[in-house]
Amino acid sequence: IVGIVTTGKGVTIHTIDCDTLESFYNAPERWLDVSWDAGVDTVEDHVGRIQVTISNEPGSLGTLTTVIGKNGGNIINLKITSRSVDFFEILIDIDVKDVKHLTNIIAALRAMPVISAVDRARSR
Repeated sequence: IVGIVTTGKGVTIHTIDCDTLESFYNAPERWLDVSWDAGVDTVEDHVGRIQVTISNEPGSLGTLTTVIGKNGGNIINLKITSRSVDFFEILIDIDVKDVKHLTNIIAALRAMPVISAVDRARSR
């Protein structure tokens, strides 16, 4: 996350890949390094949301859930958002320790042949 000093508003928080940050490219003096206040001893889980495109074939959903579980993630919500003869698009909320944990799960999923695409889902 990144903080941007905004006149009249204080500091607004954005993810590093937010499109809004492009408008502040030439104003580095307005950028602030910020982070969530998580203590060293914090063991709190966070929810990561991913968008997955998976082959519509026997065992593919089992593969998906097994990879998430073997990588220490816990699925707390799963929603099929689109389906066709060949593919399903699924939104999945996963309990993870931090962004690195979520990134590792995404990498493991991308390595599976039944999975066509995996990305972090962004709320807009």
